[in-house]
Amino acid sequence: MNIERLRLFIAVAESLSFTEASKKMHLNQSNVSRNILELEETLNTELFERTTRSVKLTSTGNLFLVEAKQILQNYDSIIKRVINLEKGHSGSLTVGYIDVFTQSILPKTVRSFRQKYPLVDLQLKELTSEEAKQAVLERHIDIGFFVYIDGTVFPAEVQNIHVHKGDVKLIVSDDHPLANQKVISADRLMGETIFTYDKDVAPALYDLINNLCVANGFSPNLLSGHRKPSTIMLKVQSGLGVSVISSIATSLYQPERYFKTLKIEDVEMHSYMDLIWRKGEANPCIYNFVEEVFETMDLPDELEMSSEIK
Repeated sequence: MNIERLRLFIAVAESLSFTEASKKMHLNQSNVSRNILELEETLNTELFERTTRSVKLTSTGNLFLVEAKQILQNYDSIIKRVINLEKGHSGSLTVGYIDVFTQSILPKTVRSFRQKYPLVDLQLKELTSEEAKQAVLERHIDIGFFVYIDGTVFPAEVQNIHVHKGDVKLIVSDDHPLANQKVISADRLMGETIFTYDKDVAPALYDLINNLCVANGFSPNLLSGHRKPSTIMLKVQSGLGVSVISSIATSLYQPERYFKTLKIEDVEMHSYMDLIWRKGEANPCIYNFVEEVFETMDLPDELEMSSEIK
């Protein structure tokens, strides 16, 4: 017994005609008759009462029709679910996002993704960059956003692709003495209160600020304890201090309100926001999500995901 033979049986049982069933199944009538006979032999019972003028189901045939339809329905449902899962049309996906950085990306991407893949259980989890990297490594999330600066080393297990590129800049309040400057030397930071992230949140940026100040002959007045760019931005806008931060974050506050962005001489440091996931992950929802980010953001062709990443 096989699925196609069940389909043939149902076609005959519903039409009560071997001729009509053969047309529906695109088979010759002798092929249909032979399959039904072999099915009856397998079950060791007659499923149809046949005369030269009519075909009727036996009582056993009626019972078998009910069961055959249920088997076929379950089979088709399983096949559909497997295909959906294989293509990423169903399943689950947990995305780690970062406060301010992803506000210009996620709303449109998530809406579009949910419309295309309504059967995918999509979950969002707020994390810092370093938390997202660790969560990817430990498989607590499937994919995450990661913000970093030049010199950051990725674990060998992590796959990444650029979403945004920016620069590391100084931000001050719009009433700060340096607010009218375009470029300043690093020694102008002496005596300034510099807000920055906790070192475990952005270790490379923390070290950059500290090393920059030390190289210019002074120890910085670093106030860490911050885990979100929005908190740092608020304090700078309030005139409580300055910060050295990625332009990816400051670009979201346009037009500049209550703050100014300055370049620091001799600091040519790029910042990036990437999507990261574990290399070789089999979950197709990951790659569908990456593609959706690129489609909804209308990123340039040179940033499109290559087939090698999949």
